[in-house]
Amino acid sequence: MNAIWGFLLALFLALAGEYLAGVIAPALGLQKGAISGIMMAILLGILVNNLFKLPEVLRPASSSAWCASCASASCCSASACPSSRPARSASRRCR
Repeated sequence: MNAIWGFLLALFLALAGEYLAGVIAPALGLQKGAISGIMMAILLGILVNNLFKLPEVLRPASSSAWCASCASASCCSASACPSSRPARSASRRCR
């Protein structure tokens, strides 16, 4: 059920991005379609996430899922990675 709220937020941002791209391009003297609606949706998503505290229902389910599959420094030691999977080997350098 929680995935529905995330999908609705993404849909809203996509529609708002398309609308803003259609309004901003002519205002700048550009052809319609010169500014990508996808890029506007990404920028809107960044703004929404940074300006507003999103409710828990819109946050990722767990950070351990990311940690188990990433190659970042946070996953190189077993104590830093909260996932149940073993940490990456110590001989492998983190990016």
